[in-house]
Amino acid sequence: MKRLLSKALMVCSLFTLLTGCEVVKWKTDHDNTALHEDGFTKHTLALKEGGKLSYWEGGKGEPLLLLHGFGGTAAATWKAEMLELSQDYRVIAPDLYP
Repeated sequence: MKRLLSKALMVCSLFTLLTGCEVVKWKTDHDNTALHEDGFTKHTLALKEGGKLSYWEGGKGEPLLLLHGFGGTAAATWKAEMLELSQDYRVIAPDLYP
Protein backbone atom coordinates (compact mmCIF):
# COMPACT_ATOMS: atom_id res chain seq x y z
CA MET A 1 0.00 0.00 0.00
CA LYS A 2 2.80 2.42 0.91
CA ARG A 3 4.56 1.68 -2.40
CA LEU A 4 1.34 2.26 -4.38
CA LEU A 5 0.77 5.57 -2.62
CA SER A 6 4.36 6.60 -3.35
CA LYS A 7 3.94 5.79 -7.06
CA ALA A 8 0.65 7.68 -7.21
CA LEU A 9 2.26 10.72 -5.62
CA MET A 10 5.16 10.55 -8.08
CA VAL A 11 2.78 10.32 -11.07
CA CYS A 12 0.73 13.28 -9.80
CA SER A 13 3.87 15.35 -9.26
CA LEU A 14 5.20 14.53 -12.71
CA PHE A 15 1.84 15.33 -14.30
CA THR A 16 1.77 18.70 -12.55
CA LEU A 17 5.27 19.57 -13.73
CA LEU A 18 4.61 18.54 -17.31
CA THR A 19 1.27 20.35 -17.64
CA GLY A 20 2.19 23.52 -15.75
CA CYS A 21 2.65 25.54 -18.93
CA GLU A 22 -0.76 24.48 -20.16
CA VAL A 23 -2.35 25.76 -16.96
CA VAL A 24 -0.67 29.15 -17.46
CA LYS A 25 -1.80 29.25 -21.10
CA TRP A 26 -5.35 28.32 -20.09
CA LYS A 27 -5.38 31.13 -17.47
CA THR A 28 -4.06 33.65 -20.00
CA ASP A 29 -6.64 32.63 -22.60
CA HIS A 30 -9.41 32.73 -19.98
CA ASP A 31 -8.42 36.25 -18.82
CA ASN A 32 -8.14 37.55 -22.40
CA THR A 33 -11.52 36.08 -23.37
CA ALA A 34 -13.22 37.59 -20.31
CA LEU A 35 -11.82 41.03 -21.12
CA HIS A 36 -12.81 40.81 -24.80
CA GLU A 37 -16.33 39.72 -23.86
CA ASP A 38 -16.65 42.78 -21.63
CA GLY A 39 -15.66 45.15 -24.44
CA PHE A 40 -11.92 45.51 -23.83
CA THR A 41 -9.55 45.60 -26.78
CA LYS A 42 -5.84 44.93 -26.83
CA HIS A 43 -3.68 47.41 -28.70
CA THR A 44 -0.03 47.47 -29.69
CA LEU A 45 1.85 50.73 -29.93
CA ALA A 46 5.15 50.98 -31.82
CA LEU A 47 7.61 53.06 -29.79
CA LYS A 48 9.81 55.54 -31.64
CA GLU A 49 12.77 54.41 -29.50
CA GLY A 50 12.19 50.89 -30.75
CA GLY A 51 10.12 48.03 -29.46
CA LYS A 52 6.40 47.82 -28.84
CA LEU A 53 4.01 48.39 -25.97
CA SER A 54 0.84 46.33 -25.66
CA TYR A 55 -2.06 47.60 -23.59
CA TRP A 56 -5.70 46.86 -22.83
CA GLU A 57 -8.37 49.54 -23.12
CA GLY A 58 -12.05 49.43 -22.25
CA GLY A 59 -14.90 51.21 -20.55
CA LYS A 60 -16.24 54.75 -20.68
CA GLY A 61 -15.57 57.90 -18.73
CA GLU A 62 -12.44 59.53 -17.38
CA PRO A 63 -9.24 57.62 -18.18
CA LEU A 64 -7.75 55.47 -15.44
CA LEU A 65 -4.28 53.97 -15.83
CA LEU A 66 -3.53 50.67 -14.05
CA LEU A 67 0.15 49.70 -13.72
CA HIS A 68 1.14 46.23 -12.58
CA GLY A 69 4.33 45.31 -10.75
CA PHE A 70 7.21 43.10 -11.77
CA GLY A 71 6.25 40.00 -13.73
CA GLY A 72 2.90 38.97 -15.07
CA THR A 73 0.61 40.87 -17.39
CA ALA A 74 -2.06 43.52 -17.02
CA ALA A 75 -4.82 40.94 -17.55
CA ALA A 76 -3.38 38.48 -15.02
CA THR A 77 -2.87 41.21 -12.42
CA TRP A 78 -5.86 43.48 -12.92
CA LYS A 79 -8.63 41.51 -14.73
CA ALA A 80 -11.21 41.68 -11.91
CA GLU A 81 -10.46 45.35 -11.25
CA MET A 82 -10.51 46.19 -14.97
CA LEU A 83 -13.94 44.62 -15.37
CA GLU A 84 -15.35 46.45 -12.34
CA LEU A 85 -13.73 49.84 -12.94
CA SER A 86 -14.71 49.89 -16.63
CA GLN A 87 -18.29 50.59 -15.51
CA ASP A 88 -17.25 54.14 -14.56
CA TYR A 89 -13.86 54.73 -16.20
CA ARG A 90 -11.99 54.25 -19.47
CA VAL A 91 -9.44 51.76 -18.16
CA ILE A 92 -5.99 51.59 -19.74
CA ALA A 93 -3.69 48.80 -18.56
CA PRO A 94 -0.31 48.28 -20.26
CA ASP A 95 1.67 45.02 -20.26
CA LEU A 96 5.00 46.01 -18.69
CA TYR A 97 7.21 43.11 -19.66
CA PRO A 98 9.88 42.94 -22.36
